[in-house]
Amino acid sequence: MRAVPIAESPALLVSDTGLSRERSRSATLFALETAKAKAATAYLDLDFRADQWASTGGGGTPSDGVTVRCILHRVDVAMARKRSGSSP
Repeated sequence: MRAVPIAESPALLVSDTGLSRERSRSATLFALETAKAKAATAYLDLDFRADQWASTGGGGTPSDGVTVRCILHRVDVAMARKRSGSSP
């Protein structure tokens, strides 16, 4: 992770799927902290995929939302879109 030039980048895009399991969770948090320390704009793609969250056995629980909410203070822009075929 340290080989990636995050500190020199004006922006960072992370995904909530990156928070779903360890090592990627720690790497995502490190990237966000590094970007914010350098005043980069941080973007979060809210592309929740319940089957990617090991803590839920693929079921998706409210605890997954807690994990995402814990990083929102480090994010400047959160993006989401309604999946086609999903209910309102």
